[in-house]
Amino acid sequence: FRFRCIRYALNLSTGRFEEVYFETCWPPTFIHNRFGDGIESDEIVKQRRALFGECVVDVPIPSVFELLVDEILTPFYLFQIFSVIIWVTDEYVQYAIAIAILTIVSTVLELTETRRNYANLRKIGHHNFTVNAFRGPIRDNHTHQKRPLLDRQVEITTQQLVPGDLFEVVGGM
Repeated sequence: FRFRCIRYALNLSTGRFEEVYFETCWPPTFIHNRFGDGIESDEIVKQRRALFGECVVDVPIPSVFELLVDEILTPFYLFQIFSVIIWVTDEYVQYAIAIAILTIVSTVLELTETRRNYANLRKIGHHNFTVNAFRGPIRDNHTHQKRPLLDRQVEITTQQLVPGDLFEVVGGM
């Protein structure tokens, strides 16, 4: 399950839910030795996809109400609201109305820009293209010799990548 953008899975040995992560603090030589040949079987790919999920950055777009509440609760807007109330009570109504209108227009423009930015981030996170990954048996079944990487090359989409995949980086990615 997910909680606050973090995936958790049940650890059967402890009976507790633990954060799912792929260790990235290993020394480069360890990573190369362990993952330098790519993924050996479809079963490992299925297990990792079940554990880690799809390779996408899912940026949720908050509702207008959520953004409005976040915006209004900043110290600047609280000060503006407080100032408008004081000016109205001191009979500076025209000045209070002018400040209120400017604040409302500014808020609407900012909310529009924020929503547009969230939509752009979401579109970038869901960008999907084809890559050459290296998957399949590392050793030949008959000769038991190590197969060249190019013999194990498969074309997949970036959403199908899982932790431990080895893939080719080409120009224009």
